[in-house]
Amino acid sequence: MLAATAGFTVWSLGSCGFRKPEIRNVLLISIDTLRADHLSSYGFARKTTPNLDALAREGTLFRNVISPVPMTLPAHGSMLTGTIPPHHGLHDNLGGRLPDSSVTLAEILKDRGFTTGAIVSSFVLDSRFNLSQGFDTYDDRFEKVHTINYLSERKGDETARLARAWLEEHRRERFFLFVHFYDPHEDYAPPEPFASRFADDRYAGEVAFADHCAGQVVERLRELGLLESTLVVITGDHGEMLGEHGELTHQFFVYQSALKVPLIFRAPGRREARQVDQLVGLVDILPTICGVLGFRVPAPVQGEDLSPWLRGESPRLRERGLFAESFAPTRYYGASPLFALVTKDRKYIEAPRPELYDLERDPGETVNLLEKERPHAEVLRSELQRIVETRTGKKESAALDEDARRRLSSLGYLGRGQGEGGFGSGGDKEDPKDLIGFYRSDQKLAELTRAGNHKEARALCEKMLRERPGFVDGYLQLAEIAVAQADPAGAVRQYSKAIELDPKAERPHFGLANILATRGELDQAVAHYQRALEIRPEFAEARVKLAAALNQQGRFGEAARTLQEARGGQLESAEASLQLGLALASQGRLDEAINHYRRALARDPSSAEAHSYLGSALGSQGHLDEAIEHFEQALRTKPDLAQVHQRLGTALKQRGRMDEAVQHLREAVRLSPGLAEAHLQLGLALKQLGKLNEAADEYRRALSVNPRLAAAHNNLGSLLGLEGRLPDAVRHFRAALQVDPDYDEAHNNLGLALRMMGERDEALKHFRAALRGRPEWPEPMNEIAWILATHPDGRVRDPREAVGLAERSAELTGFRQPVILDTLAAAYAASGDFDRAVATAQKATALAAAGHSERLAGEIGRRLELYREKTPFREAARAQAETRR
Repeated sequence: MLAATAGFTVWSLGSCGFRKPEIRNVLLISIDTLRADHLSSYGFARKTTPNLDALAREGTLFRNVISPVPMTLPAHGSMLTGTIPPHHGLHDNLGGRLPDSSVTLAEILKDRGFTTGAIVSSFVLDSRFNLSQGFDTYDDRFEKVHTINYLSERKGDETARLARAWLEEHRRERFFLFVHFYDPHEDYAPPEPFASRFADDRYAGEVAFADHCAGQVVERLRELGLLESTLVVITGDHGEMLGEHGELTHQFFVYQSALKVPLIFRAPGRREARQVDQLVGLVDILPTICGVLGFRVPAPVQGEDLSPWLRGESPRLRERGLFAESFAPTRYYGASPLFALVTKDRKYIEAPRPELYDLERDPGETVNLLEKERPHAEVLRSELQRIVETRTGKKESAALDEDARRRLSSLGYLGRGQGEGGFGSGGDKEDPKDLIGFYRSDQKLAELTRAGNHKEARALCEKMLRERPGFVDGYLQLAEIAVAQADPAGAVRQYSKAIELDPKAERPHFGLANILATRGELDQAVAHYQRALEIRPEFAEARVKLAAALNQQGRFGEAARTLQEARGGQLESAEASLQLGLALASQGRLDEAINHYRRALARDPSSAEAHSYLGSALGSQGHLDEAIEHFEQALRTKPDLAQVHQRLGTALKQRGRMDEAVQHLREAVRLSPGLAEAHLQLGLALKQLGKLNEAADEYRRALSVNPRLAAAHNNLGSLLGLEGRLPDAVRHFRAALQVDPDYDEAHNNLGLALRMMGERDEALKHFRAALRGRPEWPEPMNEIAWILATHPDGRVRDPREAVGLAERSAELTGFRQPVILDTLAAAYAASGDFDRAVATAQKATALAAAGHSERLAGEIGRRLELYREKTPFREAARAQAETRR
């Protein structure tokens, strides 16, 4: 039947006596929410799908095709793995991910030399849900977004353009391209001319637009000369109820309108149309493609190889039962799940009130035959139970932040989690059939909330709560409405009511924690974030928010541990990396912090916060140029961030770019006059520019905002000292030390001021405190040596220590500072070593004169004469000390 040779496949058709063209490529097009009976080739009365019809005329059309679940993500999981949800573990669109252990069609073909690519059109198939396994490229980033939804859908024309470009780029390679169109999904908004052509049936207009877009992709194959070497497969992931059985869209019920989809194979070399009535499923796509290409089907695959039908053979129609399920009623309302087994002519639905339908005579599933055909129903039920109870797939959760949840919600997926339930678990649960009216109200409520129609949303929500007082999500909706209306107290009441009704629901705890954090009630916020995580440890957004709250409290170690304890992909968000980086940086672990900031930027290159934090960390390591680049990038994204202007100004000041530094620091205080640190940094920059009065004004402004800003006291004291206002300077130095007793610069400055006021003994204490903070600091070392060498009280003088300190201070300054050499000379004289005192004083005098410090040279010269007379220098007992500056 099939012959595989080195590197290529030849499809032979013995009955015709010729060889088919080589099949080098595979194009799989999935059109979301595509109900089979709305295609012209499937009998729809209007011309909706001319392009798909043309493919059907040259290929094989399967008329009776079943999706295993009326939701996009799990249906595509089955399509791409050939397994049903009980095996692959995906049951809905609400945060699950395809396990790494699943084998996808892309992986099979990639292993056999195919270049693999995917272009998807909805956030539901985002790569975080792991259908991207095996794809070399997986395009899930939208350039243009369907404006009806919130960052959720790519329109078909963009998808088609990208697919055509991908084909052009890879036309010389053997490839597998998966293209996903989302357009028939609600809200139905076809573009022109389809909107006008189908003004009375907007869903049909969306189908027609999707057909047009798919046709563009196939036409590009033809233009590139690749159509006759490409197996083209067209299908849908699930259908749409369109009001039947009371459901407007899909995901709730498992009736045929939501499960029956088209399936068309167009293989190279065939020109005759063929239609097949055999019951088949989406799970059959993978084994059929493998069969056509001559590849072995992996063991876990549960679908069947349909390739004999494509070759023109007529296998005997055989009985088979296809599985379908819906957990939406359970996830939304704690009701019974729905399981179904579909055969060629019968369908059994397991529910609290089971259902059995004759699909041939009653395709609309309006007459329940359960009582009339109970034995037949029991046979089907037994087989269905066997399938469900032999499930092997364990559900894995994807890391979803609130943005992801909003995207899913914008697509109509309500995003709750009340468990799943097993087969026969509906005995004590509500039947979904009794909830369809409430479900429609729920959908309407979500629609009103998204549209910002809070008044109607509130009224509808209150009506729903009167019908079902235990409807926890109703209180969550009221809380979210209160948040949107800037009513935090109202939101707290509604979240608290939800917690009272269901203490084990994580979302009310999370929502309440967000409100509390915004109000600054961090202890309570942390407690509720922690409770949310106890309930759902994989709740990534709660983990990140908890870390952020802990960071705000200064509990950086706990914040870091909270994030490092994350499992799976919970640190995949930019915010998670940002918060972990912040926690690590605050612990002094800058290298690790920088790595996490860079990860945050890799996930969100426009994040002003990540650029700013990375710039700060780089600046702390002395990488000022790169730090400046990141600060500037942050301001390009958000130009009104006062703290970033401050950080940029500070870095520019350190780099010596004073005019630019002042510009950014002035902007920082303009944007945020209460930013004390910005006033301080501006004062420092102005001082370096010689604008001392302006600098003093900025220090005072900083202190008016924060009287405990030690650096502002210290720097204002220095300026006052320069003006000769020593008592005022001393007052500010003491204020700095009251705030920070270990502030070594303030100790040194206070010591200088006190010594100049004649308070040598207290000055000595502060110089020693400064030296304890910085043991190799020449300035306080020199001042201590001077006092110990020249103090008028012999009980204070210590020539030996003075010599040691003065020599070390001279070494640290390269013996080039005349003031320090003057001290060393005085120390030698105090110890009786007058020869060295004379030599050192001579050098100090020469250096002072060379530096045009004539006054200092004269003072040292007078001391030199004393040393020549074998007399040490002593300061006067009560005279004001020399400045020697």
